[in-house]
Amino acid sequence: MKIRAVSYLIALLSLSGCRQGFDVPLTIVYDQNWSGDFAASAAGCNINDGRPESVRQTCRDDARKKELEVARKFSTAFQFDPACAGLRLLVSAPKSSEQARHSFGELHDRDHWTLFVDFLPDLPRHSWSMSHQWHDDRRAVGEGDPSSMARSVCEFVRNRGGSVVN
Repeated sequence: MKIRAVSYLIALLSLSGCRQGFDVPLTIVYDQNWSGDFAASAAGCNINDGRPESVRQTCRDDARKKELEVARKFSTAFQFDPACAGLRLLVSAPKSSEQARHSFGELHDRDHWTLFVDFLPDLPRHSWSMSHQWHDDRRAVGEGDPSSMARSVCEFVRNRGGSVVN
């Protein structure tokens, strides 16, 4: 009887969502759509200055390729930095995989943070901001290379430091 009561309680808690992240680790969403668009704008690709559209598109593609490389470096740093152990990184990209789209579907009612990187092509450091899914007043900002960004973001999410912007 006691085992059955505990089983019902566990099932009830998991169905009600009382423990956000019970089966899904705390997640950071890297908004690559934002970062790629920011890169293209920063490179001047969107300015209609008489250049043919094909030239402007090539400029956008080149800026996004550079941003993609920084996103890869960030992802690698995230995977190997001890501060990020136990957290999950999802990359919101123009062409997300089926697995990523499924994971985004899980996030609707779950605790997560969204990371926006203001990517400036050809610079080693980039400013970033992060906001909490449910609490707009829970935000952080910083600047760094991909490795220091990963560490800062993970430490902030784990409440181990970082600066809060109210």
